[in-house]
Amino acid sequence: MPKSDAPAPVRKIAPTDERDRQELIRFKSAEARLEAIGALVDYGMLSFTSYSENDWLVRTPVARLLRKLGVPFEWLTENV
Repeated sequence: MPKSDAPAPVRKIAPTDERDRQELIRFKSAEARLEAIGALVDYGMLSFTSYSENDWLVRTPVARLLRKLGVPFEWLTENV
């Protein structure tokens, strides 16, 4: 079988699809923080570091889950 010189197809992926690192997220309200805590407790993923009330350091899967669940937050390191 002859080899193809065509390049492999390029997969288009979001910057966060395959990574697992520390992410910085920011909540705009206390209600959003409480919603996030409740969701993470329900999924057994309550794990974050916070040096400020509204800013959390979380692993990428936590940020992905919160986004999937519709919790309102700003993902500050999403495109870094």
